Amino acid sequence: ANDERPLRVVGIAPECAVAETFVKPHGRRLSDGRIICWGRAEDWKGILMALHERSFTCDGSRAFAAVLLFADGRFREITVRDMVQSAAGKLGIERLIWLDT
Repeated sequence: ANDERPLRVVGIAPECAVAETFVKPHGRRLSDGRIICWGRAEDWKGILMALHERSFTCDGSRAFAAVLLFADGRFREITVRDMVQSAAGKLGIERLIWLDT
């Protein structure tokens, strides 16, 4: 639930104003409308869809970034990452970050 690392890897300052906090999956909507969601790579479908839904239902918001943690095993394969990146692009998600640990 700690937002420090996900926000840091997408270039958001820790003191940035948060307008809304989400759980399941974790996320934040910033005061400027950017939405960031994060969670385990194995939960990528739920994370991407939650990010899309949250940005779609809140006027002035945008699906800024998804951060996928613990991206090991099959998530190290380029074909799997390409598939997930393709889905993120089709959902209008601006950035997809993979963290292996």
